[in-house]
Amino acid sequence: MRKLATMLFIATLTLLLFRSIAMATSSQATGGRSSNTPTPSPCTSGWSVVASPSPDPSSSGLNGVAVVSATDVWAVGYSISGTITEHWDGTSWGVVPNPDTSGAFYGVAAISTTDVWAVGYDISGTLTEH
Repeated sequence: MRKLATMLFIATLTLLLFRSIAMATSSQATGGRSSNTPTPSPCTSGWSVVASPSPDPSSSGLNGVAVVSATDVWAVGYSISGTITEHWDGTSWGVVPNPDTSGAFYGVAAISTTDVWAVGYDISGTLTEH
């Protein structure tokens, strides 16, 4: 139970941090207009845009990211059809199916390759997936 409470605390902090970054980045990258999946605008010569799947191009976004290694990165968010979970394998992003189809993820924490938690909400309230 203590581990779950710690994970929820970390996820909440991640949510608050990345939500504010995503909102600022989205507004900056699109000139204040809405976009399908916010991507950062170049802030140094090291930035580059990497394509990510957008299950519903009309309305989707990524809200949280967690890094285990250069070949194991998780991103979560929302689309009009439900939550989005994506995984970076070092080469490209891929959509990872998850059971929720009515909510949104706002944070993700990765303890290890096999221990990843996503938090958000759905029609019944708080949503936590592992």
